Amino acid sequence: MKKSDINFKNIKKYMPSIVFCLFIFIVMIVFIISPSKSYSATEKRMLAEKPSINMKNVFNGEYGENFEEYLSDHIPFRNFFTGVNAYYKLFLGQNNANGVYLCNNGYIIGEPLKYDSQLEVNTAKIVKFAEFFKENFDISTVVTVVPSTGYIMEDSLPSNHKSYNDGEFLKYIKDELGNSAKFVDLTDTFKNNINNTDIYYKTDHHWTSAGTYLAYCDLAPYLNIKATDRNNFKIETYNDFYGTTYGKGCYWLQNPDTIELWVNKKHNDNTISVNIPENGISVNNSVFFRENLKGDDKYTVFIDGNHSYTKIINNDVKDGALLVVRDSFAHSMAQFLCDNYHEIILVDLRYYKSSIIDIVKEIQNEDNLTVSNILILYGMEDMVTDTDISSIITNSQIKNWQSELV
Repeated sequence: MKKSDINFKNIKKYMPSIVFCLFIFIVMIVFIISPSKSYSATEKRMLAEKPSINMKNVFNGEYGENFEEYLSDHIPFRNFFTGVNAYYKLFLGQNNANGVYLCNNGYIIGEPLKYDSQLEVNTAKIVKFAEFFKENFDISTVVTVVPSTGYIMEDSLPSNHKSYNDGEFLKYIKDELGNSAKFVDLTDTFKNNINNTDIYYKTDHHWTSAGTYLAYCDLAPYLNIKATDRNNFKIETYNDFYGTTYGKGCYWLQNPDTIELWVNKKHNDNTISVNIPENGISVNNSVFFRENLKGDDKYTVFIDGNHSYTKIINNDVKDGALLVVRDSFAHSMAQFLCDNYHEIILVDLRYYKSSIIDIVKEIQNEDNLTVSNILILYGMEDMVTDTDISSIITNSQIKNWQSELV
């Protein structure tokens, strides 16, 4: 046997190991030279920051955990590997990649929420909040919680999915609220319309504008307003929207969503103004930030996304104000509610850390507007798990308010 033949056999024998080592080396080099990102456009979330190192966090294991999270978030070609893992699991018959199911009709749906005792804490605080404003300001509170996509669209789920507990969560919230607040359960409306309306995005956990309009019509009698007829809207459509559930699974073969903007035909450039103090926006002339459709997170076309405090003024309506305590599900609701009030203030407790009592006083005293209702609007996930909701009202805020009355 020739010496060259022996060398070729040896190379062939170790080729898998050579390829693997070369691959690891390339990934390592790309990881080192690539600039660190703070935000994932695909997953629509902030990425883990590189942890600082010291003796304490090394020995208690905190540094190792944080660095592992940082490495996982910043590994090169992360989206590609996430997609490979998702389709590999499908090939093995496991339809659950990173907490999402690949479903019928192009839907990617998050797996069911687990019970979290935070739901009890949040509900109790909302009860306290509603009772305080009814007793001291004669303002009623309206509460609605948007059911998860999987609970409403059960027929689209894979056969081996886990059970969704939204019905139990909604019943618990309604029972605990009792007469303290008006509770609007959207379940029946949504389930009765799933065959004729795309209520949720296929690649995102939020509701569509059409789904939001259904909720707006359900909320209207509880808020003592008249819902704008759908024929009064001109619908603008924008393609190529990939949302949060797509980012979790990275199922490359799924088609993007279409975002609809429902524009009231009676509005002109002077009808709506938007004030977002934290980023200096004083006037936008619309609740829609169309320039955001060119960016990575197209859902921020609605009122520019997550902000602690957003004020919307409708110059065609002379009176009436609504305070909305909310998460991101309220973003697309703003395009409808703005028709019914002179002023809407949206507060996101994940970022707003001052007293809501002061906002109501400002609306009544400085803006001289009538506040008849406060709307609390959350998606099911945040209602069950978000710890910031518990700051909706605190004993110290009530004491400060009482001291000002003396």
